[in-house]
Amino acid sequence: MSAEGLHARGLCRTFAGPDGGLAVLTGADMDLAAGEAGAIIGPSGSGKSTLLHLIGALDKPDGGTISLDGVNPLKLDANGLADYRNRQVGFVFQDHHLLPQLTVLENVLSPAWANGGKATREIGDRARALIERVGMGNRINHFPSQLSGGERQRVAVARSLVMAPRLLLADEPTGNLDSRTAAEVGSLLLEMGREKPCRLLVVTHSLELAARFPKVYRMVDGRLVSAEPGVLA
Repeated sequence: MSAEGLHARGLCRTFAGPDGGLAVLTGADMDLAAGEAGAIIGPSGSGKSTLLHLIGALDKPDGGTISLDGVNPLKLDANGLADYRNRQVGFVFQDHHLLPQLTVLENVLSPAWANGGKATREIGDRARALIERVGMGNRINHFPSQLSGGERQRVAVARSLVMAPRLLLADEPTGNLDSRTAAEVGSLLLEMGREKPCRLLVVTHSLELAARFPKVYRMVDGRLVSAEPGVLA
């Protein structure tokens, strides 16, 4: 197995419960090469979001390994883990999580301010370029309350890419959008993922969105099973 790319092997996660625990992941494996895009489908509660949280280092598995271009986030100390989340991974969620008191530009720049950091001129230039790229250049000084749901999600996509991450993770990014806007945001994610030197991994209930991805996984009994994009029904 090459050190390059995203590799997950044997990921397990059990959550405590009144009946002794619920095994959500029982040995999930997956791979994404540089520039590759993948979608994960499956019913609610099957472990899709849990897997995304493990890969993004928002949670720790009970077993298994993760490698992103040779880096195992499970072996990082607290400072290294914070840097990994901030610089190596970009996140887009179903709810945009924009800060209401910040403008579009300030929201996109906000990852650079994490852990006492500052936005360099390079990051500032990248933020403005991304805002233009996602079609929000004429809204750069607007606040989230002045934007539609689709516009907020476009800003969230720009924010997720401002630190030039190696991995872009999206959890139900079109779940709160109407069908037309969902299609537009899906196209934007795929296009931005191809243009950046990273991997794109999306969890979705939308079979229409999943069918547009070159690689599709279905969550079955806590494991990932490859699915053909053209036969997702």
